[in-house]
Amino acid sequence: MKILFFNEYTAIRGGVDVVVDGEIYGLRKAGYDVELFEYKNSGFLSETVIQKLSTLYKSISGNLMLLEFNRVIDKFKPDIIHFHNIYTLFAFPIWAKLNKSGIKIIQHLHNYNPYCLNSIRRRDEKNCGLCSSKNSFAPGVLYSCYNNSLLKSSFLALSRCKPKTYNKLSEEFVDLFISPSEFLKEQYCNEGINPAKISVLHNFHLIEQHKFEENSGRKVLFIGNMIIEKGLKTLVELIKLNPEIQFFVAGEGKDKEWFLKMTTNLKNLKYTGYIEGERKAEILRESTVVIFPTEIEEPAPVVPLEAMASGKPVISALKGGIPEYVQSEKSGIFVEENCAKNYSEAILSLINDSEILNDFSRNAFNRGKEFSLEMHIKNLVKIYESF
Repeated sequence: MKILFFNEYTAIRGGVDVVVDGEIYGLRKAGYDVELFEYKNSGFLSETVIQKLSTLYKSISGNLMLLEFNRVIDKFKPDIIHFHNIYTLFAFPIWAKLNKSGIKIIQHLHNYNPYCLNSIRRRDEKNCGLCSSKNSFAPGVLYSCYNNSLLKSSFLALSRCKPKTYNKLSEEFVDLFISPSEFLKEQYCNEGINPAKISVLHNFHLIEQHKFEENSGRKVLFIGNMIIEKGLKTLVELIKLNPEIQFFVAGEGKDKEWFLKMTTNLKNLKYTGYIEGERKAEILRESTVVIFPTEIEEPAPVVPLEAMASGKPVISALKGGIPEYVQSEKSGIFVEENCAKNYSEAILSLINDSEILNDFSRNAFNRGKEFSLEMHIKNLVKIYESF
């Protein structure tokens, strides 16, 4: 079986990129013939103005790298093309313009991109579904939903087909969708995607699990995209409310400078910037609990999986598909109302009682074993072979 992957890598490496690279690595390790066609947004950012205008024109017309991709298809002759992120520059979508000739098309879902300009369905600190309900991205442009930019929002609106058009095209060109949670599957079904065309395959982690180690200390870790919607306001309040607890914050994003300004001179905060690989594994091992105070209805975040695999309880907002991964009052604690006081109480209930802390930590470690890369690849291959 030959599988061709397609992914548009974001400028700041995120969970989708981790999933793509992990799947490719796992499939190759299992003996499958895999190729990757990639586009890196970091390359676009380094282009000249003229080059950027050319790229944007090709994106809007739906022809960006179409010729090159079809050449790869003709040369590699895949049985399956597995699409991951096709946003923001291939959002027409590109799979509707291919010479597929009998090749099976899979679109891996990760967020709400076909129905929302900013992909998170949040605006003005509230959930939003205007673009979907109106079958138009005009509201997203009106409210500058993408990076608070009218220009960028306008470009995205021009380069995307309307939500209902996406549904129609997917019915014709996509053989199967893969969703990382039952929650996200339900969201797409509500938008009009045929439930029979969506298989659920939960995400995985890349943490090497050996043996459980006893947990202790008073170190709280936040890892994530540094945007307000990930709960940064709650995080700032939480750090100020607990000067006796050491907080580690890791990540990059458009609201990083705001966060650093709001936490200036706080001695119980250490900001590490973006981390990955062994540095991430190290800081997870050194932490006591991991918090995930997101405001977004997260489909299937990777950070809680990495935390549990490291034997760290997760204190999280009760959002989206997270309860499919984190077990309430077992491998983590859910905070129903996102406020610093509630997170503080949850954190203290664990770090002030070593017995309870280690019960949660052991449960988290064992839960992490259920989301290994090996198990994910085994289930992914079953999906491939179901065609």
